[in-house]
Amino acid sequence: MTASMFHASARSLPPAASASPLRRSSAPSDEALPLVLIVDDEEIGRETLAAVLAREPVRVACAASGAEALAFAREHDVDTVLLDVMMPRM
Repeated sequence: MTASMFHASARSLPPAASASPLRRSSAPSDEALPLVLIVDDEEIGRETLAAVLAREPVRVACAASGAEALAFAREHDVDTVLLDVMMPRM
């Protein structure tokens, strides 16, 4: 089993109001909550962090690759990124 290391980065910008094509753990009416983007090529890493954050007052989006995360970040104002720094092709 390999371990994932994560880097957290936070910005103080409000999240965008547009809909996300990625999985989110909160209702669309929670647009004022901070947006956390989880980026990990391993599903277990994404699911574990999403489960932990589901208990917090945040919206969560998940990306399975760096390219997917960059595309998402271009469309949304992400407040925090939890990033697996050992991903392929990045």
